[in-house]
Order: sequence, then structure tokens, then C-alpha cells
Amino acid sequence: MNIAIAHPYFISRGGAERKVLLIANHLKKIGYSVKIFTHVYFPKKSFPEYTKNIDFLVVPYSRSIFGRFFSVIKLARQLKSYDVVHSNNIPSYFEAGIAKLLYKNKTIWFCNDYPMHYTKQKKTVGLVVKRLLEKIILKRIDVIVTNSKFTQKAVKKHLGRDSQIIYSGVDTELFKQSKKKKSDSVIELFTSGRLEEYKNFSYLIKLVSELSKDYNVRLRVAGDGPLKSKLKRQAGKLLNKKIFFLGNTSQQQIIKLYQQSDIFLFSSINEPLGVTLLEAMATQLPVVAFNCGGPKETIKHGVTGYLAKNEIEYENYVRKLLDSSSLRKKMGLAGRKRVIEFFSVEQMISKTQQLYEKVVRKA
Repeated sequence: MNIAIAHPYFISRGGAERKVLLIANHLKKIGYSVKIFTHVYFPKKSFPEYTKNIDFLVVPYSRSIFGRFFSVIKLARQLKSYDVVHSNNIPSYFEAGIAKLLYKNKTIWFCNDYPMHYTKQKKTVGLVVKRLLEKIILKRIDVIVTNSKFTQKAVKKHLGRDSQIIYSGVDTELFKQSKKKKSDSVIELFTSGRLEEYKNFSYLIKLVSELSKDYNVRLRVAGDGPLKSKLKRQAGKLLNKKIFFLGNTSQQQIIKLYQQSDIFLFSSINEPLGVTLLEAMATQLPVVAFNCGGPKETIKHGVTGYLAKNEIEYENYVRKLLDSSSLRKKMGLAGRKRVIEFFSVEQMISKTQQLYEKVVRKA
């Protein structure tokens, strides 16, 4: 079976990119022909450990808006000879829809981030036109796959389309706790993700500023993005003393950071799922997040971590964990058990493979 996977960019170590590459590598191992189509590809910034055996075709974006539109069409025209077009994130579903129109490919849209595009974009004439084209194109997609009930509801609300859920998976053989013990008394707080507005990292800086008055804590932030300089300025005197920005980190470094940490902090608002939460839970870390979006499905409140309704609750939950190492250990063990049961990489790949075979049989 020939599979084309379209994803707009590989510029960071994001959950969607990791998901695509895990699926592509597994399919190649079992004999599928797989090629990834993208517009931006920086190999060193996006999981080089997963890209070694994968073929990429890059169709660069043009600078203008109209140029970008033709870049999308140009990529879609490369998809002619594939049995299944697996599109991932925006605007890859446009490319899958155009391929369906031109070549009758079987098409699947894996929707990982759709809700955010309705919560953070201002309504303009261009956006209205885009939404109209979106609904026309998505009528041609055979199957929509969402990564959570939260995303599923958003797709139904805004597009009127049903979808099936395949949760993103975590490799629990890689993400697991080591037996090494820390040598100092600092309580390590950890967070990871692209440094963007909706990730709400600015709140964590304020939080650590308050916590450091009463506790010997240290926050490490893995990831890069447009807000890095702004967040560093906000950290002020705490920078490189209590708050450390680590930039892009390899998977091996990320795993080590999880293993060396005590609590994982997730500050994003309306995150569709939150793969970093799952990685932290797999590595036996208790987690704290806001009670919205995907975390409501991944965290079992009071068992694997806490879901806070507001910033006051969030800080209180973190303090509760800081006060009790036994509670941290208990929640960490429960978290790993939950990931193995519901969010393994095996279930993600198995369900994806079954879906490919189903749509091809229908053809």
C-alpha cells in the first residue's frame, strides 16, 4: 500500500510532528511505501532520530498569500499515485481535498489542532472566505480522525462532520523513570512545549516567582518559539537562578529532564490533547493542568494529578504536591499505569493501520 502523509512543517519537536514520524516509521517497518510531503523541513529541529529512514518531498511556501495558495495546489498535485493521503493539521487537509478532487485518492484528515484556529483568529473577510472553502474541501475527505473528545466536539460544532478518535500515543519503553536519585534538595518543576501565546508560559513564571518565596524550587522550560525573548525578560532576576530556558532539546535530553523532575506543569489553555502531559505521566510524574481541553481526558483528577479551575486552584495544587513527596510518588505511579492502559503508541499505530486498510477496502 502506498501512503502519502502531508504535514505543513517540521520546524520543532511538536506532538503532531512526532506522531506523524512514529506512524511513518512503523508503516515502513511492516512493508508499506510511505512518503512525507511538507512545505518546511528543518531536519535538526524536528526529531532527527525519527527521520533517518523516511523520504521527504518539500514544496516550499511562496511569500505572498496567493503564492501560498499555489504552493498548496502544487503539493496536492504530487499526491496522484498514492492509495491513501493522510493529511495532518492545517493546511494539509486542503491538499488532501484537492487530491481527492483531481485523482480520487482515499483521504484521511488527522485533526490535532483544529479548535485553536477558531478560538484565536480574528474574524476578517479573508477568514470568512477560508472557512467557506474549508467546508467545501472537507466534504471530500473520506474520514476525519480527531485526537480527543474535545477536538471531536469542535469539528462537529464548526464543520458539521463526525469523526473518530485515535489518541496520540507515547512509547512507554522510552518514557519511563530511571532508578537514579537526585543529589540535591531542590524540587524540580518541568514544562515543555513551543513558546507561543496560547501555551500560557507567562503564568508559570508568575507562579514560580510566588513559590520560590516558600520553597526551594527550580523551573526548567524545554522548547523554543516566538515568545522566548519576552518570557526571559519577564523572568527577570529569576532567570538562570530559578527559571531556566533550555531551547530545543533532543528526545534523549527530554527523557532525562522528565526523569530528573518532581512535578510537571502544564499551563496551556484549550490544548486539544497535550502529548507532553502523557510523556510526563509515563515517566511517573504527577501533573497539574487547567481544567479545559484535552487534559480533562488525559488526567484523572486527584489520582494522576490535578485539574485546576483557575490560577488560585492551580497554585494550591502545586503547593500540595510540593509538600508531600509520598503524594508525588503515588500520583506518578498511577499516571504511568493510565498511559499504558489508554495512551500507548501501540494503540495509536494499530488503530491507524486498521483505518488505512478499511478505507482502501471501501475503494
